[in-house]
Amino acid sequence: MVESLGEDALAAARIGAIDDVRVGTGRSDRYPEPEGTLVSDLTEEQRGRVTAFVRAWVGDTDERVAEPLVQQYEAEFDRTRIAVSGSLDPDTPGAYLRIDGPRLWIEFSNVGRFGNGDNHYHSIYRDKRADYLSR
Repeated sequence: MVESLGEDALAAARIGAIDDVRVGTGRSDRYPEPEGTLVSDLTEEQRGRVTAFVRAWVGDTDERVAEPLVQQYEAEFDRTRIAVSGSLDPDTPGAYLRIDGPRLWIEFSNVGRFGNGDNHYHSIYRDKRADYLSR
């Protein structure tokens, strides 16, 4: 998905260095201010790749639940942003990606190598209105 972004969209998506997911343990309700490039500013093909990326996370749920969610997230692409930090190669320590919409929140971070030399990844998918913090 990120590799499909053009030079301008990628420049707009770049944010400062991020070393781990921002909305994880201990920070479950502290969403940062939106930043990055709007999904609605992307080409149709690029938006399709964003949708496929979202499905990779949302698709862990039953299809009867996942598909309506994906459709709702797509309907909000005019207010959904992609942000990247570090390398575009997910296997490079410091690589970070975020999709932030009115409801949707996905983060991916390669936090670096551990004692065995392997990369260590953190990722989170949240629905701001329908997860464990929603009322």
